[in-house]
Amino acid sequence: MPATTVVVPAYNEAGRIGTTVAELPDEHSVLVVDDGSTDATVSEARSAGATVVEQPHNKGYIATLKRGVREATTDIIVTFDTDGEHRPDDIKKLTRSIAADKLDLVLGAR
Repeated sequence: MPATTVVVPAYNEAGRIGTTVAELPDEHSVLVVDDGSTDATVSEARSAGATVVEQPHNKGYIATLKRGVREATTDIIVTFDTDGEHRPDDIKKLTRSIAADKLDLVLGAR
């Protein structure tokens, strides 16, 4: 399986970000892009094992995702929110066809 980075956009997600990062599969790199949080999001994400990229000002969800995609260095990138709507086990389902060179892009919907 090619290397995968899970990009997690975050803005004031203290109390949830650590759990989200901890629930992600260990075989993936986790990159939290902090969008100018004023709470403990950054320290909780780092404590849970994520690499954190900090944006100094709140630039919004799309800008945060774009930053994560630019910063990721792996062949496969998955975006993952902290609101509990995504299931960590679904990452393998999403990336399976990409890893097998059958597809270049897979989009999941809630």
